[in-house]
Amino acid sequence: MVYAVLNISALRRRRSVVAALPDRRAGSPEISNSIWGPALVVLFVAALLFRLQNLDMSPYGDEAYYYFITHDLGAWWNTAAYPVSGSTFPVFPLVYHLFAGNLLSLRAANAVVGSSLVPLGILIMRELGIRRALAIVAGAFLALDTILVQFSGLAFLDMLGALIALTAVLAYLRGRLALAAVLVAFAVMEKEYYAILGIALAADQLLARRRIYVELLLAAIPVLAWLALRYAVLGASLVYLISGHAHAELTIGGVDHAIGSIALLPLGIASAVLSPKLRAAAIYIVLFLSFQAVWGNAQGWYWCLSVALATILAAHGAALLLESRDHAVLRAAAVGALAVAAFSVQAWTTERYLQTWHGGDLSKVAAYLDGQPAQPVDLVDCEWPYRYYPLGGPNRPATSTDQWDVATARLAVACPGAPPAPTDWAVRYRSGTYTVLGR
Repeated sequence: MVYAVLNISALRRRRSVVAALPDRRAGSPEISNSIWGPALVVLFVAALLFRLQNLDMSPYGDEAYYYFITHDLGAWWNTAAYPVSGSTFPVFPLVYHLFAGNLLSLRAANAVVGSSLVPLGILIMRELGIRRALAIVAGAFLALDTILVQFSGLAFLDMLGALIALTAVLAYLRGRLALAAVLVAFAVMEKEYYAILGIALAADQLLARRRIYVELLLAAIPVLAWLALRYAVLGASLVYLISGHAHAELTIGGVDHAIGSIALLPLGIASAVLSPKLRAAAIYIVLFLSFQAVWGNAQGWYWCLSVALATILAAHGAALLLESRDHAVLRAAAVGALAVAAFSVQAWTTERYLQTWHGGDLSKVAAYLDGQPAQPVDLVDCEWPYRYYPLGGPNRPATSTDQWDVATARLAVACPGAPPAPTDWAVRYRSGTYTVLGR
């Protein structure tokens, strides 16, 4: 690893020779055409199986609310009754509404989307001229990455946006600037922070061609029009969009997850130093991590795109390092050591996640409530999205609280960690650490 990093300066002097890899898409000595196709299918299926493992887990964080407004578009549009809807841009609920019959089907649809990122990443690597064998290895890392596995298998906004944004990167690499700009606009309309990718592409255009990315400016017009309509005309609240977030500082561990693995960083640096092809991807990663550090909200689901881009950067850097004939054995050993380190850690963390099965206690409580007459319910020490799903909903208005003395309904659910209920509350039903009480 040290050798590969220190020797970049020497390689840079031969940049004109190795910056552009030869186009090997027509063939490759290490993987024949007969193996290449099945290998892609196997990787996609393996990625999908990883992402389908924990479909039965309880709703995670804001996921319950995302399901609620995607299942019922009326709730997403009605920001007066559901003000948090104002923080959700239109692409996710409109696209996934067709698959949101229940939380399980919505998660399954997102798992397919997340799995599709693997062959798309490999396609981008082949567009860069990376050998098939190396592209397959990097694709396997994408299939295994913990962040991508977790937030493909859950109904979070970020994975669909990452797939759209990565498609924009492919269009950009192919010189389809107008198409790339439109795709960036769609990604922003799925999750607002993908605008940073647009900034990175615009910066790359200035550096590479000394031109303003006019197509991107034009594509931003409908996005700005949507913002004006949603927030200025229709009165949606900006609170949840701008400031309604938890605080999570960006740590070294967070950076490790955000770029797939710290072990891949030397290879990503090699790509950025030796070739300008993925300069926009490198700019995005630096800008986004800086934004998270300043914003103070470094949550894992925001890293779907940065993981994919960092992996592609690493594969490109590895290809550039291996292309030179100087000290070929040492280069191959350094690249191999970094790859083994990254894979080992990722396999361990993903295995831990997949083995963390979640019991059906919450689902059993929700089923019990469904069997009761429709009535308001208080949720004591429960996560706020549970007001919408699965404990609350249009036919069961729910209020969140952490104190029993402010509960006004005749029915309540005490979530794990709730304080003991007063004596006038009687236990109606209990499942694990969830308790339904009435008075």
